[in-house]
Amino acid sequence: PGCGLQGRFRREYKAYAPVEVFMGTADQEVSPESCRTLVDRAQAAGASVNLTLYPDAAHGFDDPSRSRQAVAANAAATEDLRGRVDRFFEVQLAPR
Repeated sequence: PGCGLQGRFRREYKAYAPVEVFMGTADQEVSPESCRTLVDRAQAAGASVNLTLYPDAAHGFDDPSRSRQAVAANAAATEDLRGRVDRFFEVQLAPR
């Protein structure tokens, strides 16, 4: 996730649709703290934005490559993510 985007969301982030953010706590490219701040601000503004942090998972933890999935934390996060994404889209795309 690009939670900082060079300060673009410094004040607030207004989502026009539900958003789920999934990231690892060992992300080497994006700060989990900046994502937590962004999500907290979005929620305070009334947006349906959620953050799921996976302990010890790296940036791109869901990359299907053998080397990425050989890391136990990445593999566990990927498996959990698949179920969560399926449920999210079932709810969001259900007929109303």
